This record gives sequence, structure tokens and C-alpha cells, in this order.
Amino acid sequence: MMAFAAAQPDRRTAESRAQRGGGAPAAPATLPFAWAGWRLTVPEQWRPLKIEGDWQRGLVILGDGEAPRMQVRWWRPSRRLDAERWLERQVRRWRCRAEPLTGAAALREAGFTHARWLPAARYRGGERPMWYGVAPDENLVIEAVLDPRAEAAKQRRLAQRVLATLAPATMQTGTLIAAYDVSFEVPEGYHALEHRLHLGDFIMRFGHRDGSQLTLRQVFPVTLALSRRSMAWWMRTWPFKTLRPFAPAGEEADCTIEAGDRILRGIQQRGRKRLRFPLGWIGPRRSLRMAVTDEQLDRLLIGEWDTRREPDAGALRVVILAMNRPMRRREACS
Repeated sequence: MMAFAAAQPDRRTAESRAQRGGGAPAAPATLPFAWAGWRLTVPEQWRPLKIEGDWQRGLVILGDGEAPRMQVRWWRPSRRLDAERWLERQVRRWRCRAEPLTGAAALREAGFTHARWLPAARYRGGERPMWYGVAPDENLVIEAVLDPRAEAAKQRRLAQRVLATLAPATMQTGTLIAAYDVSFEVPEGYHALEHRLHLGDFIMRFGHRDGSQLTLRQVFPVTLALSRRSMAWWMRTWPFKTLRPFAPAGEEADCTIEAGDRILRGIQQRGRKRLRFPLGWIGPRRSLRMAVTDEQLDRLLIGEWDTRREPDAGALRVVILAMNRPMRRREACS
């Protein structure tokens, strides 16, 4: 079970959008939120109030500074699901009628080919708007609950502007994780194991069925981070417990990552991870750590890849470069 610690979004993109607007009324600022194989586009002031669960099932509560605005549950059935029959059972369960939803076409196109919108589901003596969607190709079931205390007009806006953006977050190259102005793109087959989301320090650990692990970290602002600790300290210090401590295999070396017309500079180090004596022969791992600074985004980007074979430095560079890809695109357009 994973826990969440509150953090604050980076406001620079909002300010730049306001400046580019030249004083004219602008559309509400939004950010992507993606977790466990699904994603949404949410208002910029929203934050995750609670995250629990894993790839198979879990819960996210999103809200602003006033109240929770949306709850999303997800699960992946262990056996084949008769989607239409199951959805009809949910309609009977909540003793309500299913109605058409504005944005249903976008949801179907995104992969939720079976869905029900229940604007007045009866719950504990009251009513709440609920939506169920099944994406068979992704083996994904979603239950979304909108703020029951909001006025009907606001509930409709939430359904049209937020719920209608729901889509699977898996890609041909892997899976997207995004919260605030921080994002990670991990290779196919890697799923989140642990996370620590603190103010200015976002850390995600991903695992693969073959035993490989990928740990990614973003620390910001980088000038403050490096004034307190060295880059080497940030690269070797992780909050997660491990049974296999890192043993360096050589000295730290300089490294670079090409990011368009810019060069991200930093350090890297190879090593080995083994269980403590006398079990060191069981499942040894080879490890590669890399840390670079992205001055444009004012962030320290760190990655560590543990595999049975020697990790590929080029592949780790690709994963690090994929961090904050949507944000880089916005900055490039500004």
C-alpha cells in the first residue's frame, strides 16, 4: 500500500501563460494527472489529496484548497468481465437511471467502450454523480465520483471538462505518471512500487516482473538543492529500504544528455547490489546511477536502474530525458 505526502505545484507555467495572454481572458489553466495506467486533465489548482493502492487496484482523491472534487477508483479484473452485464448491476445497485453524458464520444474513443453515467446515484440517504467505465483492451475498470456537494451546473462542468478527458495512460513505449508539473515516462512493463511526493522532492520506484527496478527522482529548485547537498549525495541517498545495498564498481564519472539544443550535465556511477553475507550469491544485481541538472526547468533529475545484466546507459538517458516532456514542450512554445 502506498502513502502520499502533500506538495505544491510549480506556478511558473501558469504565470507564463498569463503573461502570454496579454491581459485577455484566458482558458482555465490545466495540468495532466496520470497514475496506474490512466490519466486526466485537471484544473491547475487541483492536487492529489490521497493516493493509495497499486497497479492492480487503488484510489485517488483529487481536490482544491476548499474540498475534494473527484474520487477515482480503478481495478483490473483477474478474470474476463461481461462489461454490459456488470454495468447494469451497478445501475440497479445505486437505484438510479443511467443518462447520456456530454463527452461520452471522447471517452469511447479513448478506450472506454462500455460506460454508464449515473448523475443521481443514491448513497447514504443522499445522491452523488458517478461514472463507470470499462476499457477492455487495457483490462481497466474505473469508478469516478464527482463532488456531491457541488451544484448541478458545476457537476456538469466537471463531467464535461475533467471526466471527459479520462483515458488510459499506457503508451506504445510505456506508462505515464504525472502530478502537478512533474511527470515520468517509464518503459513498458514497469509499474509503480513506491513513491514519495514531497515539496520539491518527487521520487518514484518502478518494478518489472523480471526483477529489474527503476527509481526516478526530481529535486527542485536545483540551485537550493545543490547549495545544501552535493549532486553525489542526492544521487546515492534514497528514502526506500533495500535488502541489497549499493557497492560502487569504479569512480564517479561525468556524463551528459542531449536535450534538443541544450546539454544536461552531471555525473554517473556503476555498481553492484547483493544481499548481505552469506546470501550474496542469491539474485545479485548490477546498477547504474545517473544525475543531471536541467537549468531550464531548474531541476535535478536522477535515475537508478537495477538489472540482472549490465544496465544500458543510453536507455537510462532516454528515461531521464523523458521526465517533464509535456512541460518542456510548453516552455519551448513560450
